[in-house]
Amino acid sequence: MPITVEEKFESRHQNKDATELIYIIKGVEEGDDDDAAALAALNATSPTEYNGKVRDDSEVEPLGPELWLGTARYKPYELSYVPPDSPGFVRISLSTVGGSGLRRFSFETVQSLGTNKVDHKGAINVNADGVAEGVQIPMPAFHFTVKKVFYASDLPDVRDLYIVRTNTRPFCVVDSRTGYRLDFEAGECLFLGVEMPEARADGCVELTYLFEASPNEENQTWRGIAGINKKGWEYTWFEDQQLPDGTKGTSTTAKAAYTERVHYQGDFAVLGI
Repeated sequence: MPITVEEKFESRHQNKDATELIYIIKGVEEGDDDDAAALAALNATSPTEYNGKVRDDSEVEPLGPELWLGTARYKPYELSYVPPDSPGFVRISLSTVGGSGLRRFSFETVQSLGTNKVDHKGAINVNADGVAEGVQIPMPAFHFTVKKVFYASDLPDVRDLYIVRTNTRPFCVVDSRTGYRLDFEAGECLFLGVEMPEARADGCVELTYLFEASPNEENQTWRGIAGINKKGWEYTWFEDQQLPDGTKGTSTTAKAAYTERVHYQGDFAVLGI
């Protein structure tokens, strides 16, 4: 029987300083680690933030065979202070410095002059064979790292830490020092892996999570094809056709656009951030 987690009717107990969401958890098989399984299911289902507050604590208690009551508690960010370098402390660093890349097609042809000009549909540096050789330009990037301190016994499952994946749900992370937060829609964030040094003398470990971000795009028109919807880490490619252009050679244009998912997907809740 699969584990199900459903919010209980009239579960939302809240005031200006705290909120509780109550859940009913069903299908947890009895055993030595059934409480851990129930808690993991609760944390995977309950939102990491709710109504302007961040999830600060969660707990489960048994109600009967394969039946548990789960409580997720939320506090305003300023009330969720964690002492520096203690378990739960989160630090964010980021960079928007990119590199360079090959751009084969422009967003717009601003000017076209000459008596034998050809409409290349935005293709750049088209050679005699009709191939767009493109141009090298600076390309934007958004790299960020998240460092979080764990008790060694609370580290996430290593199997969840080496699979490159994109986020299937909105993802938010908050810096414990400043309250600075990063918010991403589903599909905008790419998890690249973690760096984990040896455990500290106090038995804690600080994981460094590596990410890149790319914005989702909706209803775009590229190379004359309208209505293109692309999540940040999906890949859109074009099928070209060669159109005769009289005595002027050929002009390359797209006859179709395809958007592909090229990365695994996953819920970033398993990362333990």
